[in-house]
Amino acid sequence: MSEFSEFWVHEVSVITLMGAGAWGNAYSDPVQVMGLVAEGNTLVRAADGAEVVSSTRFTTDTVGPDLFSSGSQVTYRGKTMDVISVTVADSGPLDLPDHITVNLA
Repeated sequence: MSEFSEFWVHEVSVITLMGAGAWGNAYSDPVQVMGLVAEGNTLVRAADGAEVVSSTRFTTDTVGPDLFSSGSQVTYRGKTMDVISVTVADSGPLDLPDHITVNLA
């Protein structure tokens, strides 16, 4: 159990981008993840280096940044958003609570 579990009050659905082919993008089956959603515009840098406005951030346990790879989609309250980037907070030997923040647009 995470040290942040009591704060994870929002559930999102994630479909991970698996790749692109002749028939378009291929996604994984949906996965439900608990975390904390924060809405508000923030300027972030995408994986390709472009500056993008993120309208929503999702913070959760370190469930694996690969689940939220760039181009994946997150659905929250019926709104589907694209993953811009993921920030990993890994405390290493400090033994503090680790988490990730997913920037969405």
